[in-house]
Amino acid sequence: MKLAAAALAFALALPAAQAPRDQTTTPAQLKAAIDNLGKFEAPIRVAAARAVRRAPAAQAVPALLEAAAGHSDGYVRFRALVLRGQDLYRSAVIEALGDYHATYAFDAIADVAKRDGPLQEDAVLALGKLGDRRALGPLQALQRTAPRVRQPAVSAAICLLGVNCESQQKFVVDTMTFAIANQGFQDLLRAASRALGALAAAGRQDAAATLLDVGIPAHDPGRSPVALAFGGVALRNTPLTIKSLIGRADLKDAALVLRDAFDMLEEDYEEERFFAIVRRTYWQAPVGSPERKLADALIQALEF
Repeated sequence: MKLAAAALAFALALPAAQAPRDQTTTPAQLKAAIDNLGKFEAPIRVAAARAVRRAPAAQAVPALLEAAAGHSDGYVRFRALVLRGQDLYRSAVIEALGDYHATYAFDAIADVAKRDGPLQEDAVLALGKLGDRRALGPLQALQRTAPRVRQPAVSAAICLLGVNCESQQKFVVDTMTFAIANQGFQDLLRAASRALGALAAAGRQDAAATLLDVGIPAHDPGRSPVALAFGGVALRNTPLTIKSLIGRADLKDAALVLRDAFDMLEEDYEEERFFAIVRRTYWQAPVGSPERKLADALIQALEF
């Protein structure tokens, strides 16, 4: 518990104090700020880091990734990696707190959920996973005030609390369907796919089926976020995933969606655990049974 508390304190300290996102930041201003991360003068570096943190996440994250991969200044590459890595670490901590129903973290997570930024979506979904009905009021407030790209997570979180689940899930599905059918809404598609994946992982089999129904006929770039969401369901709720796949006429295509997800994921331990369950399913199921056919299709598609 002490280790968890320490990780939580570190993970949430900066987001709780961070300034609001500056929606007026231009690409040129963001590039200049990233370039200034390598300046010798400390005040310039501090101001640059602050400017990057305040830039909209949709702009800042790709720019930081690009800088970390290929900026001519080695120190800028390092600082870009650190700035992005901090958010990735905090995101993982918040997600884990939700997955493990760490109700002691409710107040800290609720505070992050109020603030626009790259961790707001993580915090909103975590509130739903915690299952604490105190979150309902703040979540309903976010339905009125949060940016469009956050709305799928808000709806999913309210559904996870057991409130108006059918209509909330329908909103998430409708958003995902719109975003994949229209170019230019990749961020919204990612958000809706992730939200639907959270509902599926929580036990809603129809949500998992919808991810497959949408993901199978899709092509990149639309296919990737949907496949990734379904892969997350497979790792977090393998029994539901197997149940969702059994009996599908398009089983081979569904298995390829899962293969695409595992190619993108870097969860070696969880993937191996999934493979072990599938292997056990194959050997325990009668010859010719739907369970063995499913396990065989997954073994062939995933090549394990």
